[in-house]
Amino acid sequence: MKPTLAEDGRLASYVDEFKSIATTNGRYIVVKCAFQSVKLRQVARKLDDIALQLTRRMREFSEEMAAEMRR
Repeated sequence: MKPTLAEDGRLASYVDEFKSIATTNGRYIVVKCAFQSVKLRQVARKLDDIALQLTRRMREFSEEMAAEMRR
């Protein structure tokens, strides 16, 4: 089971990010939109991290693929 934001110590930063988004948007932002914005940023960061990991291992993947094709 995935830990909650409070359990893994991310609740404060999540709330701070929410406040920042709401304040930046003149306090007129809908709560749902603020939460979606935070989630989208988290997803984008995770995708960037995945892309970086894949890029770092690209040579290894290419070598493995070439070795398999030679068999």
